[in-house]
Amino acid sequence: MITLPGTNVYYDIIEKSPVGRVVIATTSEGLCWVGIGEHASARLLRTAFPDDRVEKRPSGLAPVRFQFQEYFAGTRTTFTLKVDLRAVRSDFNETILEACRGIPFGHTVTYGELAERAGSPGAARAVGTAMSQNPVPIVVPCHRVVASGGLGGFTGGIDNKRTLLAHEGALLL
Repeated sequence: MITLPGTNVYYDIIEKSPVGRVVIATTSEGLCWVGIGEHASARLLRTAFPDDRVEKRPSGLAPVRFQFQEYFAGTRTTFTLKVDLRAVRSDFNETILEACRGIPFGHTVTYGELAERAGSPGAARAVGTAMSQNPVPIVVPCHRVVASGGLGGFTGGIDNKRTLLAHEGALLL
């Protein structure tokens, strides 16, 4: 994990969405954290960035909030936000998350397929671990990565994964 001591992390809370409460956070480099489900708390955000100054600043996150609102309203299929992956713990995970960003709205791939796309065939389990550590779900759409025999897991909760996939028209039955 690359941490720049003293970085400012600003956050806001979207109280109502199809997946419940969503906490969004940015640095000067871009969106750095999205908390949904049981991870939608400022306390967990502070835990993820222990060496940084974390401050609630809704006015500074208006453009980010707007893109999430458009996504949830069904009028946005692609986020145009810069992403700051400083909370990612390894080069492998960063490579996997970058490959995940290429999965289009309304589509799914298996953990194994994503491993292949990222140049690591046979690393499906490691891809699952990388997905579980994704600091910016929805924007880096780990909900679009599924098990070969079903949904697989989701840090934001399996019900929220179903909700997001249904929202995108990609729900597996």
